[in-house]
Parts: sequence; structure tokens; C-alpha cells
Amino acid sequence: MPTMPAQTLTTACQLVAKAQQMRESQPALRYTNDEEYNVFDALDIFHKEVKHSAFLADLLNPKGLHRLKSIFLDEFLKQAQIPNGPLSNWYVTAEESHDFGRWDIALHGKVEGRPALILIENKINAAEGQRQLDRYLEGAQQHRNKYASADTWLIFLTPDGRAAKSCRQPNGACLLTWSYHEHIDRWLRACLPHTKAIPRLHYVLQQYFDLLAFYHNVHMQKSLNEKLALHLISNNLIDEAFAVQDALGQAQVELQLLFWQDLEEQLTLCKLPLTTDADDYYTRERVEDCYFKSRRTRKYGIGIELLNQSRDSKQLILWIELNNDLKFSTYLYQKGQFKTREEFRKAKFGREELQQFANNLKLPLDSKEHDLFSPPFTSPNIQFLPFQLDDMKLLAQPAERQAIAKKIALEAKRIYQKFPR
Repeated sequence: MPTMPAQTLTTACQLVAKAQQMRESQPALRYTNDEEYNVFDALDIFHKEVKHSAFLADLLNPKGLHRLKSIFLDEFLKQAQIPNGPLSNWYVTAEESHDFGRWDIALHGKVEGRPALILIENKINAAEGQRQLDRYLEGAQQHRNKYASADTWLIFLTPDGRAAKSCRQPNGACLLTWSYHEHIDRWLRACLPHTKAIPRLHYVLQQYFDLLAFYHNVHMQKSLNEKLALHLISNNLIDEAFAVQDALGQAQVELQLLFWQDLEEQLTLCKLPLTTDADDYYTRERVEDCYFKSRRTRKYGIGIELLNQSRDSKQLILWIELNNDLKFSTYLYQKGQFKTREEFRKAKFGREELQQFANNLKLPLDSKEHDLFSPPFTSPNIQFLPFQLDDMKLLAQPAERQAIAKKIALEAKRIYQKFPR
């Protein structure tokens, strides 16, 4: 790898500092319960606006499945600053057809005795059509209720609150720009206390807030990226940006090496007999192959000797290995070389002990893969291939990295102590 010029390195460091400054000045990312079950995630509706529209329309409907009558509608009208007459006059539709297309959500009612219409155009992934919102307002005027422009409200709803491009002349109608992560979140949080009497609805809304937090976080990241991009262009820092990008790839290697080194130290503290001369023992070269070569070597780790037969240098080894994810596996080695399953069966070395161990833990011996069995192992929630941003941030904290290594080492010690000798 060529050496980075000193000036480029200095400017790259300044660029990183500037990025950190920009990030710290941004509104904070919102917490989500990532490890909890979320029905909206399970149904994959994060980016499906029709599903969002159906959900929101039911909440707005005084006769909706929520059974809270006009609680949601009343608060919605308050948030939108729309005059609030007798709420029994309002009815709500989703995907309502009209002469110029379909309204995602339409609220039909009366304001000061006059027919009133609130349209919500929901845009998540789709782009606006040519004059789409202007045409939808024309549809309101030609509706059988003949909604006047002054009594029509159009809410353009997106995850990030971007401006509408297809409504340049609302002609007296009120155009509101709303975002999921701000306006919908604020509206539903104001309604949340009223849902405590209906636990299922209360919990569903709490799950929905995770989705809204996701939209907020995406919006914050996009905003930061745009600011950084303008900074790169205006200061002609393209070379430095690529230098940082290259360094980030190397950081994946360095962080993973630090993890394996910490794990080796913890295993040594547990007084486990490590095997360092086997073919698949982790090395810098193997980790770099993972990230920088197309063949992407995937199987390496740290070996712990379970059994040893010195006369022909046979070893039964418990491996903590990386093979897409972290896991425990057991292999037979002879003179540091991996032996096939058939060779293991012929040798019979260690098989009786391995079978006894598997029976004690109610583990079936693996009959398909090269590894003889895979003992139970609680994943440390790190995905090494590919390295995720959250994983890198976690492993960059020495205390967190060492805690993960200690957890794995104690599990390895438990397995080692249960193995018959």
C-alpha cells in the first residue's frame, strides 16, 4: 500500500475533525429498540406507503378499529391548526379514487358549516408525478361536494419533510409540509396517554415510534452527508476523502485483529491450552485477505486443545472460528493439518469422547459439514463479514471489546471443562 503524503495525511485528519464537528452539531439520533420484536419490521412496511396510509387512516377515523372515537382526529386537527367543528361530521378514506388519480388519505367534513377536505399525500419512496398535487386539488374542486379552495388542506407527508415540487399554485388551498419523524411523531405522542386503556394499541404505537425514529436517523444522516459533500467540494478535498475511505477499510482489519488479540489474552487468563501452530490460526494476513482479496478467506480463529496423542501428533481441537459469523466448532488435526471426516472416523481418535460430550449436552454430531459438531454459543452480536458501522464503533471501545472477549472465553472454558478426559 503506497505511503500517504504528509500533507494529505494532515488535511485528512482535519477533514475527520470537521466531520466530527458537523456530526456533534447535528440533532441527536433517536434511540430504537433494535433487539425487540417489531411487527412493522416483520411485515416490511417501513417503505410501503400504502400500508402506512391504511394505518394512519384508521387512526384518524372516529369509527376506526382503535375504539377511541375522535381522540386521534381531534389531536390531528389541532396539530394542523384546522378549525375543529363537530367531529361527527368527519369521515376518512384511504386510496380514494377521483378524476385525476387517488388520494392516499382523505378526510371529508365540515368547517364552519361548509364542506371541508383534508388531503394527505403520502410519499416515502415514490417521486411526485407531473403536476400531481395540483391535479389532486383540481379533483377536490370537481368532487361531488365541490370543495372550495379556501376549505381544502393538502398535507404533503414524507419521511424527511421535503418540499413539494408538483404544487406550485395551490390557488387558495392550504399546503402543509409534514414529516413522519417530526409531525406524525408529535401527533401520536400527544395521543399516546389516551391509549393506555387499550394495551395492544398502546404497544403497537410504541413499535411505530421505532419506525419514526428510523426515519429521523436516516434524515439526520442524509443531512450530514450533504453538508460533508459540500465541504469536500468547496475545499477541493477529494483526494483526502478517498484517503479516509481507504483508511476505513484498514480500520476494519485493525479492529478485528484487536478483538482476536483480546480474545487470545482472555483465553490465556482462563488457562486454556491454546494451539497456535494449526493452519487456520488467525493472523494479520488472514484478516487482510478477508477484506482486501476477492477470494475472501473466511475460516480462521483460535484453537483450544481438547485431546492430544503425542505419538502421532493428533489433536482434537475446539475452534472459536470466524466463518461468516463467530461460532464454536471441533476439528481433528494431525501435525497441524486438518483431517477429513473420513480420516477422523478411521482414526477413531477422540471420537468416543466427542460422542459422550455431545450426548451429555444433547448435541447431534454434524454429519454434513467438516466440523464435527458446533456447541451452543451465544453470539456477541457482531457481524464481521461485512463489518457494520455499529460493530466497528463497539469494537473501537477497549472496555466493550474486552468484555465481549471475556464472555466468549468463559463459554470456551465451560465447554473445555465439560469435555471428558
